[in-house]
Amino acid sequence: MAVFEGIEGLSVRIKINGQKAKEHVPPHDSNDCGVPDNLQFHYPFGPTASPPYTVRYIESVPNALFEIYVHRKRAFVHADHHIAFSLVFGSSGFCLKQDHRRGPSWRGTVAAVHSRDPKGQIKEHSLQFAPLQVGKSGPRPPAYPFIPDDTTDFPLDVIREQISLASNLGLIRVVFHHMKCAPMRPWTSTAPEPQNDNVCIGEKALKGKALDTRVKYGSKVANGWIRPELMDPVFADPEARPFAVVDFRYRTMDGLRKEGIVARPSTPDQIDEMSEAEVRRLARELLISKRNEEITRIKSENGEGSAVKRERASTMSDAEFLRKYKGRRIDDGRVEVDLTDD
Repeated sequence: MAVFEGIEGLSVRIKINGQKAKEHVPPHDSNDCGVPDNLQFHYPFGPTASPPYTVRYIESVPNALFEIYVHRKRAFVHADHHIAFSLVFGSSGFCLKQDHRRGPSWRGTVAAVHSRDPKGQIKEHSLQFAPLQVGKSGPRPPAYPFIPDDTTDFPLDVIREQISLASNLGLIRVVFHHMKCAPMRPWTSTAPEPQNDNVCIGEKALKGKALDTRVKYGSKVANGWIRPELMDPVFADPEARPFAVVDFRYRTMDGLRKEGIVARPSTPDQIDEMSEAEVRRLARELLISKRNEEITRIKSENGEGSAVKRERASTMSDAEFLRKYKGRRIDDGRVEVDLTDD
């Protein structure tokens, strides 16, 4: 469950096939912890110590349905009438869900997006994961039919297009806004069906990311419970800047291991199969473990952490000890030694 530092009473999680997805926190030395340059936040209560931005990795399962679950508790402090969250996934997915009824608690779930044709028929498009096709160079652009299929030498504009497309894959972004109250109105406008991106990404465009999954939309006629009304979004911030953002980056388990998010079993015969990032992560974990063991050993030898430093066990009897050292044992177990010359 992703939460935000400095924002109480607001959480978000992903459910896959109805089960809570296990979340993985990226390493602190990873570039994933930094706030993207294109994100500008709205601070209605003044600047905070750190931007309300969170990154979590989850395991994606091809052909599995998923949903986004948001919980606003009573402890959350509103800056205006209500809040809303928008979703961005893939290169075209976008959805906005508003907390229409401001109350002590609210739970918002998005498991599908909806479309409406000119005749008024509403379709429900479920959200699910699907395998991503990754090729040596990606698809041959229609504008360049003379380029061989197996080439890796594309023009610069094609490479930029591939990199831009890859930047939107493997990511579910949940963006939170403070909203103003607006009247409900009938849903009379059309909404196009979301398009599935049946794309093939070239390895160069991935730039070292282990992307292997994409978002796919299902399609079926919606049930009668779909509400034929909507509220036009009126953002509290004139620039529509968010007050919090969480990025869920999804990979298969193999992809998570390749990027070093989840460590593989560290048996010697499997190290050769690890990626460079995984080897670095494993080496870091082993170094920390070895350092902790050394600190524990030194403290144990110095007697730190114990009330009394124990004397080394001696096999010498009391009579032998007194003859050798002109000393005597006193009641509390200590030894009194006579240091005089006579």
